[in-house]
Amino acid sequence: MSMRGLASLALLPSMAADVVVNVAGPPVIVWSAVDQWRKCNVIDVPDVPAKVFQDREGVTHMVAGATNFHVMLGTPLNQTRSCRVAWNMTGDPDPAKFAADEFLDATHAFDNGTVYAILDTEYPGNRYGKCDAGLSYPYCYMVYQGLAVSHDWGLTWAHARPPPHHLVAAVPYVYNESQPAYGWAAPSIIRSPIDDFFYVLMWNKHAVGLQAAGITVMRTADITDPGSWRGLDSTGQFTVRFVSAYSMPPGEESQHISRIVICPTMGVPRTASSGRPTCGSWSRSAATRTTARKGHGMAWARRTACSWSQPVRI
Repeated sequence: MSMRGLASLALLPSMAADVVVNVAGPPVIVWSAVDQWRKCNVIDVPDVPAKVFQDREGVTHMVAGATNFHVMLGTPLNQTRSCRVAWNMTGDPDPAKFAADEFLDATHAFDNGTVYAILDTEYPGNRYGKCDAGLSYPYCYMVYQGLAVSHDWGLTWAHARPPPHHLVAAVPYVYNESQPAYGWAAPSIIRSPIDDFFYVLMWNKHAVGLQAAGITVMRTADITDPGSWRGLDSTGQFTVRFVSAYSMPPGEESQHISRIVICPTMGVPRTASSGRPTCGSWSRSAATRTTARKGHGMAWARRTACSWSQPVRI
């Protein structure tokens, strides 16, 4: 299973013996990368897992993340796609603004038509003239999370606050073209029926500074405030503030490190001699081989997003 897929799982209130997954029917293509009928631009492909919500009339709205988003609505498996642009990335070349290649991603809708979305934002330095000619991906690549809002059931979108004040989560390090791809990415959001908090799973592809690679959890009681999200500290408490490395006082990086709960190779962290959970070393190829060998898997948390099971094959 991909890291994006793993981060899309809800927090399941069950144990391994209770997990049963059955095929309900054949696959149904709602929109694909080669679907010319629903394309609105030459480069117009779904790039993140689809998120859905329903409005008061029972219409299903689908957000299949893209840097220019076109409204999709209908029934869960029969979506009509408009070519009117409802969201277009800012494309700001200044990494300190956190508003470069912005993908509408994890959503939550309220009954009054207000919808919030986490912006999975990529900063590919080569597109913005901030990458040496000899470098290419995975270098010159940073990711972070912002917040967008719609007040009309997702028909139009805007930043929840002017950049960079829309920032939700970033690692406490500035853009570094020599560092392999890093930063918080691939968010999925769920509102817990237990404590009414909003929880997001997100992952960091490569370790950077003090921040380990892997999946972490953050939460907030107020989804309207991008600065209210808190990550996990080393004791499993939600106390870690996410800040801009461009305005953070030097030497405070350790205060903004979020604990990893699931490792990149689909394992749970082990406890190092330091007493901190760690995933150890890994590579993208190793994670790919593990995924290919084991097939699709599932991990879950029981009552808390801080403690995860070992994955099981489904």
